Amino acid sequence: MPYSKPAGGFEHASPLGHVPTVQHALVQEMLGRYRKPASRVEDTDAIKQRLVNPRAIDQDGADVKWAVATDSSPFEAEVDPAFPSTRILFMQLAAVIVDLTKFRQRSGPFVDPSAQKDAQRASVLAGALPSSNLVRVDDTSPVRAFREEVDALLRRSEVEGRSLAAVLLEVEAERDPRPVPPGYLSIASCPDAECRDDISRTAIGIGGAACPHCGEPLMVGDALRAHETFTEHGSNQEACSRVLSVAERLTSLALLIHLRERRPSAVGEMAFITDGPLALFGEVAPIKRPLLRKLQLIAAEQRERGLGVPIVFGLEKSGFFAEHGEAIAEHIPDGMLMRLDDDYVERYITFRGSPHGKDTYYGRHFFYRALSGQLHTLTVPPLGRVGIQAHETLDLADYPTLRNTCELLDGIGTRMYANATIPVTLAHQYAAYPLSAAGRVLKLHAEEHLDKGAQAPEEVATTT
Repeated sequence: MPYSKPAGGFEHASPLGHVPTVQHALVQEMLGRYRKPASRVEDTDAIKQRLVNPRAIDQDGADVKWAVATDSSPFEAEVDPAFPSTRILFMQLAAVIVDLTKFRQRSGPFVDPSAQKDAQRASVLAGALPSSNLVRVDDTSPVRAFREEVDALLRRSEVEGRSLAAVLLEVEAERDPRPVPPGYLSIASCPDAECRDDISRTAIGIGGAACPHCGEPLMVGDALRAHETFTEHGSNQEACSRVLSVAERLTSLALLIHLRERRPSAVGEMAFITDGPLALFGEVAPIKRPLLRKLQLIAAEQRERGLGVPIVFGLEKSGFFAEHGEAIAEHIPDGMLMRLDDDYVERYITFRGSPHGKDTYYGRHFFYRALSGQLHTLTVPPLGRVGIQAHETLDLADYPTLRNTCELLDGIGTRMYANATIPVTLAHQYAAYPLSAAGRVLKLHAEEHLDKGAQAPEEVATTT
């Protein structure tokens, strides 16, 4: 860590400071044991063997009329330059609904800006969480304050009259085995660091519960386990990202559940697109199994009624799958889908001896080269039968929405950005923070409202 100069700035490193590392024998030996990713894309036969024409897949077609895209952004702001370790977390989550029928009425390769505006509806959920070196006015401990704020955010954030906490309870009801009755959830251990006793059979409802061993308040938001990564003296961007990743999935699911209850015949006309992979990482990863099962049950119910299955998928713009896709894009013809079976993934992408994403992904990766030439890195959930997992042996019959997903991507691409789609681009515009301006504005906003003697979360009026 460099010293700060009295006149400002930091001390400078020697221009030759890297020389000892370059000349060290151990460094040279270590580098010789590895090879660059470029060597992974030389087997073109392996690529050709896995190409599929999605229009030839024997699956029911769908007239997709609406696309729902979600995206979210966290921003951790320093409250006071004199105390840079004092931070607060701001977050935005956007859901955009796009009327695709209006886009199909366009003439020429470009969308009329006014038509694009008329074709979309958007809603933004905003919230804040305490981060490091920030003490609540009622002297609640930082970790419990963080837990309470997460729980309050889930209980107060509503989608079509249903709170995200209520949707989370619906998801947890699909956990197998289920140690508590429907309408409740459980966590493995008490969140109090001094207790940590097994409470896996304690039912936690929307109103909370108490640890049977120490009396610590238990909340629905504890199921996210984001507090386990919370630190009182450092950045909590990761903890915030965990909360947002679950909130995004719950928002999409809430819209899907609402539509299924009100107009089930329209479910097959909807597409739900996530900006990023269909996966949950870190402490929130265990939620992916009941979440996938909930989606599978909805799809099964739609089939039993003779109705269409919703299109659900995630789009990745970065990461090693997206990088590999870009590297082999020239070998995938326009309009072709590349299935990524376990053998290919383990040999050319992940180099792992175990199924990729077994504990994190609820969608399987595919590459699709759109008719426009755009290369999309997809994760698609297996909605063909209840109980199948994305990491199990690949069978296209388990992915009944593949054909419709590819046909949809042919119609929603945009050349504004590389391999971009209109719904996700719109969601990102609503959710993203402009880093320079947001830093100044949110800092001033925090300074204005801190130390105002605010009430505890459960006493503050809710806004949705």
